[in-house]
Amino acid sequence: MKTSLWIVAALLVAGCNGKPDVTDQFTDLGDEKSDSFSSKLKLGGSLRQGESATVRYTKNPIYRGYKFAGQAGDTVDITVTSTAGDPVTWLLSSTYAIVAKNDDADATTTDSHIVETLAQTGNYYVVFRDYDYGTHYFTVHIE
Repeated sequence: MKTSLWIVAALLVAGCNGKPDVTDQFTDLGDEKSDSFSSKLKLGGSLRQGESATVRYTKNPIYRGYKFAGQAGDTVDITVTSTAGDPVTWLLSSTYAIVAKNDDADATTTDSHIVETLAQTGNYYVVFRDYDYGTHYFTVHIE
């Protein structure tokens, strides 16, 4: 009986320590020049592999992002870091389908880290927001 109670207690504590998963979707972004796109996502421009950019995030619009060109078979290594914020990061295809997502890279950090091999040649987007929609500076790096 004591073992069963200990297992239940351990499961409850483990569930309380994690933050809820984010379930954002991007299929309604529309074209880059549309009002729908700009009301939800502010593009900071384009990045090439090996480049970084630092941007101030505010909750309006809800997302910040960078575009990059990728080749099928390329492995991209994306990090989004902040000294005070908690980035949630998505890698999106040119049609805004989610290719990969990361909230916390590991148990020691709230920074995001995505490593993904690209399936198709074309444009991709690195899109992020603060988990709590707080105003912070974030650094995006694509390798």
